[in-house]
Amino acid sequence: MKTQNPASFLSEVALQVNSLFYTFTGKTNENSIDIQEVYKVGQDQPIITGHVGSWNLKDGLQLSDTVMWERRKDLGGLKLSTASEHASA
Repeated sequence: MKTQNPASFLSEVALQVNSLFYTFTGKTNENSIDIQEVYKVGQDQPIITGHVGSWNLKDGLQLSDTVMWERRKDLGGLKLSTASEHASA
């Protein structure tokens, strides 16, 4: 079976920056599995993938020590609009 980049078959999926969507790609010649997170920072933005861990027979499950929001802190220039309202007591 041919390995595909997650972005190639997930281009139409509605992913968000807080998505908990992961892909697991087996490497039969190494008896291991690569774990990648998949998300978008905006609806019209490209899919972003990042390595978060792996599993193999020798070492077991190895996950990144970096928390999700630290890994995803670069919003790639996305502009945010905010508003606030002050309420008097």
